[in-house]
Amino acid sequence: VVCGSVNVVSLSQVKYAEKKGIKSILLSLKDLIDPSYPDSLDYQEQVETIQKTLVNDGCFILKTADDKGDVVSIMEESEDCSGKDMYETITESVGLMVRDILKGVKIGTLIVFGGDTALGIMKNLNSMAILPQHELLPGIPISIMESDIYRGALITKAGGFGNKTTLMELIKFIIEEGR
Repeated sequence: VVCGSVNVVSLSQVKYAEKKGIKSILLSLKDLIDPSYPDSLDYQEQVETIQKTLVNDGCFILKTADDKGDVVSIMEESEDCSGKDMYETITESVGLMVRDILKGVKIGTLIVFGGDTALGIMKNLNSMAILPQHELLPGIPISIMESDIYRGALITKAGGFGNKTTLMELIKFIIEEGR
């Protein structure tokens, strides 16, 4: 699960999933906008930790916001780039991390909150095709994604959509379907 959205609805869904036992990591937005971050030891350690958790637990949440801070507070502190450039840098960095995670572990389903985050991931995975299947829940499609690194299910969800149980409902579907 990749949560790139910073709104209250997504945060409540992630918090609920965490309470139900799904492990997560909060990525530092300052790290995500740092061009040297992907070459850092912290980055490599985070990728390895996430890979191990996925192998052991089958599910993991990668998030870029919590109730203590979001993209806006980082934008106010940074003088290096505009808000749009910063947002693109963040989604690009998240996409790069997802790519590196998927290089070391095979997963069946990727759930992504936020369209820009999904585009950043697809770009870094060199996505060749997205084949829509059907809606799992109203407004939440499942597709088959084909890339040079990942072939599997892709569930996309608008960040401000659903109730607090929506993410767990999606995870339950994945488990029941054996994805």
